[in-house]
Amino acid sequence: MAARVLNLSGHGVKLALEQPIPEHRSRRLRFTVPQPATVLFATAKMCWSQPGSEGEHLVGCRLSSGSPDGLLRQLAAESGVGRRESPRTGRRWQFTICSDADPFLRAPATLLNFPQGGFCLQTALRLNVGERIRVVREHPEPATPLVVACWELQLGAESHWGCRCASADAYDPLRQALESAAHQPLSAHVAHGDR
Repeated sequence: MAARVLNLSGHGVKLALEQPIPEHRSRRLRFTVPQPATVLFATAKMCWSQPGSEGEHLVGCRLSSGSPDGLLRQLAAESGVGRRESPRTGRRWQFTICSDADPFLRAPATLLNFPQGGFCLQTALRLNVGERIRVVREHPEPATPLVVACWELQLGAESHWGCRCASADAYDPLRQALESAAHQPLSAHVAHGDR
């Protein structure tokens, strides 16, 4: 269903739709920006709705995670509101990821940045929004805290994936594990289960 972005805030987006949709349900949103051609997928909970002007229906959505700054700036240009609440910490560490369904199916990935609460990685492996990921060292050390894939930005054959920490106390241990592995191979494991 097509929608217009009316407003972006610290944790959400306000949309105008042609028909109403149920509140308090999670939906997958697809944002597109024509120049350069980019697509962003994110999960959002429909928090409220109300009638708008000209027969439209207004919907307030809470996004499951932050969005990439470049795309967000383009989306925010139309609404006049920015979103990022914490600074990025840039990283370009290489590691591999594998699917829980097939641990032998592996793909390289690059850690692009590490903002407060999660991280962004680039990979050609197809994931799903809501999949649970655990980043682990190749060496026999304890696994790092659980993170959840929250949004996808398609860029040709590869995608950028935004991941958040599954719990508030997981950020510091995850950051320490990633920093200590800066010169060592990492792997991320996609764990199927509750989303």
